[in-house]
Amino acid sequence: MRRMAIVLLLALSGAAFNSFAASGAGVRPAAEKSANWLILQFDLKKKTYDSVTAPETLGMVLKGLCDHPRDYKEANGPYVSEPVKAILSKIDDKGHVADIAMNEAEAIQWIITGLKATKNDKYAPVMEKLRNRVKELGKPEFPKFEPSHLTPTAVTPETMRNAIAAVLRAAEEGKKEIDVDGKPVKWAEILGDSIAKLQQPDGSFGPDIQTNALALVALNWCLKGL
Repeated sequence: MRRMAIVLLLALSGAAFNSFAASGAGVRPAAEKSANWLILQFDLKKKTYDSVTAPETLGMVLKGLCDHPRDYKEANGPYVSEPVKAILSKIDDKGHVADIAMNEAEAIQWIITGLKATKNDKYAPVMEKLRNRVKELGKPEFPKFEPSHLTPTAVTPETMRNAIAAVLRAAEEGKKEIDVDGKPVKWAEILGDSIAKLQQPDGSFGPDIQTNALALVALNWCLKGL
């Protein structure tokens, strides 16, 4: 099973932190191409992206598209409205979610994030049920950011999720820099330019939907942080 098969930053070596001349100029075009590619993967017959059934992956897609500078929402088309319907259909009255493919608490948090990104107030009661379920489970713990998270030695999906979580935490705290090998580095530039360099000509980051959704989420964060 390809759980968050993120290969986005594997080309960034430890030495690159010392020689990196980040500009952020390629981040917006990369986000544009990434969103275009994702939308093209929506299958009207299946009413989902490729063959995705895991609701947390659909939540990641929603987060990526709805936080994009184009501000996609349900009214834009089925590529947003259908994933929302699919997610809601898997949530019961107690906040339990069917067909998740990762740690339950982490999966639910991605689902909440996706629904919240739609800015549709009618989902507030559902999100409250989901938050209560996360309280029952206990929030998943993420280690602090380490430079190794963004080097070729960090090959596991879990480690890459930790790196993204650390950057998101910094963004939420209003910090534009993180400490890398004892030096303050602008996380938006490191992530944004590194991801942009790994984007394929067709706008994708390989065939995996979850990987592409997370790439777009990260690119959007970087655009806000530049």
